[in-house]
Amino acid sequence: GSGKSTFVKQMRIIHGNGYTNQERNYFKQIIYQNMFATLQMLVTSMHQRDLSFSVPDADKQINMLFAINPETMTEVTYAQQNVAKALWQDVEVQQTFHQRVDLQLPIPDSCLFYFDDMLRLFAHNYMPSLPDILRVRVPTTGITEYPFNLEGVVFRLVDVGGQRSERRKWIHCFEDCTSIIFVTACSEYDETLVEVDVEGREISGNRMAESLALFQTIISYPWFQQSSIILFLNKK
Repeated sequence: GSGKSTFVKQMRIIHGNGYTNQERNYFKQIIYQNMFATLQMLVTSMHQRDLSFSVPDADKQINMLFAINPETMTEVTYAQQNVAKALWQDVEVQQTFHQRVDLQLPIPDSCLFYFDDMLRLFAHNYMPSLPDILRVRVPTTGITEYPFNLEGVVFRLVDVGGQRSERRKWIHCFEDCTSIIFVTACSEYDETLVEVDVEGREISGNRMAESLALFQTIISYPWFQQSSIILFLNKK
């Protein structure tokens, strides 16, 4: 993604009330889901390119990996921890991760941060730190509002989904919007975006070009003619 939800998290940490233990537990589940979904994508990519694995008992480890449904993970068992540690030690797995952009794998950059710190993340009493929360990838759907009180002035920051299928849910809701913060990722200049439009058709194209087109569309809407526009060029 562009990093707009990460921006919202930073605002919440700096100017809001941070995160409760219940919310941190939620992010812990998402971190585990991100990690194991990423491993499955990496292994699948290796299979598609007929690459071999160097870790011992690779077939057993891979079978255990694909017996996991990342979307329903809440905790990581000891056996699952060993699978993740073993497969991440494989040279070709790491090489595939570093080639994820060329291979057009939808893997967030932050997963490297998690894989390199698995001992801490798999500890029995692990609770996500603020850096962990900032790096977790949760696609934004619908509309989420966060109020901030800055020196007695209440700001309402609204985070919206940028996907084509999400835009129709919010584009008409901002007639009295004071400012628009548009976040785009500079690192996406060579990445491909694959989405499903409102009619269920699959559409692909350059991520940077799609972001520029969306920006042009938004600033041309009549609702936003009196709104200030803040453009964030994010990610190197």
